[in-house]
Amino acid sequence: MISTQGLQYHYAGAGTTPIAFADTALPQGHTLVLRGASGSGKSTFWALAGGLRSPSAGAFCVGGQDLGAWRGAARDAWRGRVV
Repeated sequence: MISTQGLQYHYAGAGTTPIAFADTALPQGHTLVLRGASGSGKSTFWALAGGLRSPSAGAFCVGGQDLGAWRGAARDAWRGRVV
């Protein structure tokens, strides 16, 4: 299961605004399609899902694990096992 709540990501830089994502609850075995214009956050969403980036706000949970709570080697180990 993938779920997000209040998820945001903010790229560093003056004048940038955070990318805010809709809350999601995707049961295991279901499909999620991301559509949007260039720069709307599609690749950022998948980087968050894979643990390559940490959310600026909110929660991104995969299989009941909040990826934002993990840092460094723990998140790398999870990514190696799951992704």
